[in-house]
Amino acid sequence: MAFPQTADREELYKMIESLPEDDTEKVLSYVAFLKYIQHLEDEEDRRIILDRQDEATIPFDDVKKELGLV
Repeated sequence: MAFPQTADREELYKMIESLPEDDTEKVLSYVAFLKYIQHLEDEEDRRIILDRQDEATIPFDDVKKELGLV
């Protein structure tokens, strides 16, 4: 997961600090949910990679040629 730039992070921290306590708890709960979803997606990606690791590959240059990008 990519992290926001420093200025974006600082703005996010200020927004969270300005929230009422009840809303802060909601934000933290939502962040935990998003992290859980990301974890599930990462696990699915790992499973797919392991399932397909023995499949033949196509060189990227061949793909670009086939698509007329070279």
